[in-house]
Amino acid sequence: LEALHAFYREAGFNAALGGQRCPELFAAGKKAGLTVISEAGVLCNGFMVRGENAPAEDLFRYHPRRDQKRRGICPTLLSASDRYYADLVANSKKCLQEAHHLYENWEPYMFQKRGSVCDRCRKAFQVFAKLSDEEIAALWPDIVIDNKAEPHNRFFSWQLGAIVKRAQRAVRQAGQELNLPYNPDFVIAFEPHYITPGTAWYAIHDPREYWGAIDQAVM
Repeated sequence: LEALHAFYREAGFNAALGGQRCPELFAAGKKAGLTVISEAGVLCNGFMVRGENAPAEDLFRYHPRRDQKRRGICPTLLSASDRYYADLVANSKKCLQEAHHLYENWEPYMFQKRGSVCDRCRKAFQVFAKLSDEEIAALWPDIVIDNKAEPHNRFFSWQLGAIVKRAQRAVRQAGQELNLPYNPDFVIAFEPHYITPGTAWYAIHDPREYWGAIDQAVM
């Protein structure tokens, strides 16, 4: 491992990104003078808080016609709940023992335009779109699975952005609590279609919702 990382350094690289966290990889990377960025497994693909035995009422609720088996957390909770923020901070502190920065795969295809249709998200969307009780009753929940529904597309994009920004804050706080001599980052690796006009994914994502709140991203 030390020889491999030394080779990377000699080839002109200043960082190593990829793979699961590993103490030996971290040690070899540091010895070679590389910045090590490893997969966290803390908040994968938007709503998947791994290792969390969440109660049923906290889970991502799919539209009845988009039933899925993937377990995720309600995005409204993830972007507002003190409990889940504390979990992100605690798990980030553990991960930062084996990496300088943390990254996650950010392709939440299993959740895109399939929910969440819980009451929390319903109320949040109503406020976001400034809808009356009568208007939201007529639209919900089918607007959630309508790819051409621009108000909900923007809402879903905003929800993803809020989660990215919260994760970045959590990783930074973890670094402060660990007294790290630098600011650790939450690095997202996202699919290029997110920023390719004309694609289905582009229609329901807007990186500008979080771009100013993070320092690094990988495509």
